[in-house]
Amino acid sequence: MSRSSTTEADESSSDTQPKQAQSCLTDHETPAVNASDDGEHENDTDELGIPAGIDLSMLSMSCAELEAAMRLPYHAAADLIDEPAGTDPRFTGALADDRLAVLTKHLVGVAHESRVAITEAGWYVSVVDPSNVVMASAWLPAADWAAYDCEREGVIGLNWDGDGGSVSRALAHFERGATVAISYDDRTIALDDGIPFEFSTLDPGSTRQPPETPDLVLPNSFTLPGVDIDELTERMDDIADHVAVVGCPGTDGIELRAEGDTAVVTKEYAGFDDLTEFDGSRKHDVFATYIAAADRTVLSLDYLRNVFSTPRKRDLETGYTFRFGDGLPMKIERQLGSEGFLRYLQAPRVHSE
Repeated sequence: MSRSSTTEADESSSDTQPKQAQSCLTDHETPAVNASDDGEHENDTDELGIPAGIDLSMLSMSCAELEAAMRLPYHAAADLIDEPAGTDPRFTGALADDRLAVLTKHLVGVAHESRVAITEAGWYVSVVDPSNVVMASAWLPAADWAAYDCEREGVIGLNWDGDGGSVSRALAHFERGATVAISYDDRTIALDDGIPFEFSTLDPGSTRQPPETPDLVLPNSFTLPGVDIDELTERMDDIADHVAVVGCPGTDGIELRAEGDTAVVTKEYAGFDDLTEFDGSRKHDVFATYIAAADRTVLSLDYLRNVFSTPRKRDLETGYTFRFGDGLPMKIERQLGSEGFLRYLQAPRVHSE
């Protein structure tokens, strides 16, 4: 498949491994993700009592047909990434340097290498840290590339950071705002801003197998600018090794509290005025809450800091949505381009009161 479009550009990690963090692979006997956890509740119906937006043709579909109709393009790529022994892909394209930098700097906070599924619909990345505490996924759809031509689909193993050939090494020399030509064939990837940087890729079978994401009901959500979370967790990390996230249904707000041996840092967010670092005016893009219960979860600050300390400050001026339940893993998501995303799942920390 070949396409070309014009898009706007978006604007080394810690290896510490806290011993008291649970694994993302912990089984939680909970049903699938609550469809209303984004805080949007639509009750509109037409005169026949049919909810707005429902396609009547779906009522006659079989379960298999319904499942196929609801699948998004990245789902097929996510399935492909679990089969790294398949076909070696062939690809050429072009992507804004800033967008590639945002992706890379977020991923290296989790791990230095990962599998990448290259498909006709886009690139899908899945990565997990060595302790299985944090896993991340990313989707770069074809529509967000300046040019995209996937001649053959497949999975590669890619070094995002480290000595020798890696994406980070190439990005260090690129001029900000440039469009980078990217090509892959026969175990070699090339990043070219006018001076080609080529390096060998990894055997995808040698990279860590991405774990299956547990099905979770996470009834609470809040969206904050990354710059606020970065500043807050940096201060918390100075005095404690964990942070408690608590829902406050009465105010539809949340409290983040870090307690050390001799100091405490607490911050409540119930409105846009509670933000301290974000100085823009896009309040609806960077602040929102939906708190259904007084749930509480505790996270390792070391791992949470890795998500926000490696990107550049300007890349954190967008909204990050957090979804949580009582003692359950925390989901974190931000938009990447017009249709892409970055997603994290961090296991809760075992903590005794």
